Amino acid sequence: MRDAAVINQIVTVFKIVSILVFIVVMFVYFDAGVFADNWTAYGYGDLGSLNE
Repeated sequence: MRDAAVINQIVTVFKIVSILVFIVVMFVYFDAGVFADNWTAYGYGDLGSLNE
């Protein structure tokens, strides 16, 4: 039982670390210009925006 608790804690730490790494990578590579263009569908013809 004690071994399973230790393994569970290790796996939980790895899950949290992987989520945090993902968030950091997304902040580093986030391009606000591309996001804004896709949000408004500017320059893609008459597609409409995400709000429509």
